[in-house]
Amino acid sequence: MNLNKQTKKQSGFTIIEVMIVLAVAGLIMAIVFLAIPALQRSNRNTQRKNDATRLSGLVAEFASNNNGTLPANVVAALNTPTWSYFTTVSLQTQAALPSTPPNSDTMYLVTGAACGNGVAGVPTAGTARQSVVYYGIEPSGTQCIAQ
Repeated sequence: MNLNKQTKKQSGFTIIEVMIVLAVAGLIMAIVFLAIPALQRSNRNTQRKNDATRLSGLVAEFASNNNGTLPANVVAALNTPTWSYFTTVSLQTQAALPSTPPNSDTMYLVTGAACGNGVAGVPTAGTARQSVVYYGIEPSGTQCIAQ
């Protein structure tokens, strides 16, 4: 009679190990899904800044070709190209600037204005030959670029 008992070793994962792996995988997926919208928003805001900088350059070129005068109509005078995220691009004066700030699809060329006065992203009164590009960014902010 053989007194040695044969023990059979089972291989595999315990339910606790599987649950830990699933929890870690779920946490990683949650972090990725939360980060993607922020990265997309940042990318759109960067493109908006590039468009605003391009508009500012077009205005500076127009002013240099026209003895310092600013355009009376943004679209006609600057032969405006297509913008990435802006659906409304219009000319405003500092005095007639709408009281509500532009949203993320609106860009204003504001004549008679300068950027600053301690408030980031808001145009203030300037000289007749000054202009700024004032535009909205996500989620609900504004930026101001002086030419």
